[in-house]
Amino acid sequence: MPAFIPTNNVFVAEIIGSLFGQAVEVTQAFLTSTAIDDTYLDGVAAEIGSQWQGQMLPDMSAQYSFVEARCTSQEVENGPVGIYIETGANAGAIADSTGLPGNATIAIKKGTIKSGKSFRGRMYLPGVPASKLVSGNADRVLSAWITSILDDLDTFYTNMEIYDANLLPVVLSKYTGGAPRANGVATPISFLSMNNQVDSQRRRLEGRGV
Repeated sequence: MPAFIPTNNVFVAEIIGSLFGQAVEVTQAFLTSTAIDDTYLDGVAAEIGSQWQGQMLPDMSAQYSFVEARCTSQEVENGPVGIYIETGANAGAIADSTGLPGNATIAIKKGTIKSGKSFRGRMYLPGVPASKLVSGNADRVLSAWITSILDDLDTFYTNMEIYDANLLPVVLSKYTGGAPRANGVATPISFLSMNNQVDSQRRRLEGRGV
């Protein structure tokens, strides 16, 4: 197992959902000057769960549901963890008779003011609605849906920053040139972008893992 690489003032949120009965996960690192302890992480996990459902689910396939938010401190190995588990019924709002396969996704680029692989990231969104494909082209999604998703994410991040005024979503780099860093580097996200090409996450197929 790789050695733990600490990053001061950073926690990682795992946003866990269910798609066709398969666990699917989206991760996002956050930087904050607020003390990252159990109480803080429990609260922020609950807020992430609320905001993800409120902002993202309305534009996601009804086959996707939110299950859990897990926030883990990156400051020390075996550091505090906050967990929020959704107990109520919830699902994406866009009903498709079948929906796209679990591996179908759309890649959202996380950009920063710095160049290089260490300073950009990707989010692979699950639950792409079949009705948002371009008619006659299953490899492309509609530009209007792209705009909606980017607006949803912008509101998600904005509302998280309202919850904790010291919080920033970041790209987290723990390796450089393939070698581990002594300490992780967190760079604030300055923009999000998407193209209209459908992508793939093989592990999201049934029985393949998160």
